[in-house]
Amino acid sequence: MKLIHRYSKKDSFAGSVLTLMMGTVGAQAIVMLSMPIIARFYRPEDLGILASFTAISSMVVVWSAWRYELAIVLPEMQEDAVVLARLSLIILAAMVALCAIVVLAGGSSLLSLLGVSYISPWGIFLPLSIFFAGFSNVMFYWCNRNKQFKEISISKVVQSGTMVLAQLAAIPLFSANAGGLILGYIGGQFFGAFIFLRELKNVCGDRLNLRTIKATAGRYSDFPKLSTMGAFLDTAAAQIPLIAITTLYSPHAGGLFVIADKVLRVPAALLGAAVSQVFYQRFVEIKADRDRRIKLILKTWLYLFSLGCLPMLVIFFFGTDIFSILLGSTWKECGKYASVLSIGFMFHFVAYPTSLGLVAMERLDILFLWQVLYFVSMVAVFVIGHIYLKKDIMMFLWVWSIKEGVLYLLYMLALMKANQHAA
Repeated sequence: MKLIHRYSKKDSFAGSVLTLMMGTVGAQAIVMLSMPIIARFYRPEDLGILASFTAISSMVVVWSAWRYELAIVLPEMQEDAVVLARLSLIILAAMVALCAIVVLAGGSSLLSLLGVSYISPWGIFLPLSIFFAGFSNVMFYWCNRNKQFKEISISKVVQSGTMVLAQLAAIPLFSANAGGLILGYIGGQFFGAFIFLRELKNVCGDRLNLRTIKATAGRYSDFPKLSTMGAFLDTAAAQIPLIAITTLYSPHAGGLFVIADKVLRVPAALLGAAVSQVFYQRFVEIKADRDRRIKLILKTWLYLFSLGCLPMLVIFFFGTDIFSILLGSTWKECGKYASVLSIGFMFHFVAYPTSLGLVAMERLDILFLWQVLYFVSMVAVFVIGHIYLKKDIMMFLWVWSIKEGVLYLLYMLALMKANQHAA
């Protein structure tokens, strides 16, 4: 009991991680437990369409508040954090209105131009998805600053739970097609965002001071200048493969890749996301002390490696059998994809949770350069695949996995060098 009490303290690093992890574990458990059912009712093609919808939404969400939400954690004064939260919400409202106009004016034509005309019937729902995700992002960082980790955890569980229930309920209503998956996804976003509504009174209680908002926007202008484009490239590098593999190989291959990618991201979602936010909050507290910063980084990497190594090894050696048992024989080949991809995901799992370290140090220039390199490397791999590996997807996946490992090792090196040379 003493040990549990020790790690549940609000100011404890492990306690904060545990609080976030409990919500994330609950949310991921819901998704994973429902996956065998979803996989047996929905086709790989339907999951591919959902992946394309969420990929487009995710790439737009990066721009939804111009990344000012990231800065909410940084100010010493709570008043400045309130201004940043308000600024983020104002920008979000304007961006969603702009998206709605674009979708209504020529959404189908734009989607056809992007090569994803198959999501046109559901394109009208993109502004809703962007709004709910953008609002949750802003409130996520607000709660992170104020150590309201419980609210973050509840939101994650509610979002996953309602999403899965809606997608399962949609099976008879939509004949188990992509429409049910997409509407269920948006329903989960809505209820996840709803949990944060009570925090709005702490953000929007006083009158707006436009002069103060303008001054604060200028103070943190590096976030829209550098972080927005970098984050977009980062997100695009993660989301574009979900669309591009379908085009390069086949819709069937795209569906298999989507499921393999989702399963491999479970360890990162279970623990990595929780560690990332607590790491960011703790890093900001000690950023004036170089030795403590470096110690925190190394400790976090070792912690993540020790926890992620076993699950990734299991997937590498037994992925085919695991996927066949859990999802059915139709998805056996998906296990082969996951086995190869698990190598690159191991490096992702260790490095990515500390990616906000450069944000806390306000070294957005280094982060931006890495994000550009990551995006360029992704494009290069797809060019190689298109020219040399168009008939060999397994070799393409090996190249992709090695690329992931190399790029995340470079990030770890850049983060460590930046901390060693900073005051």
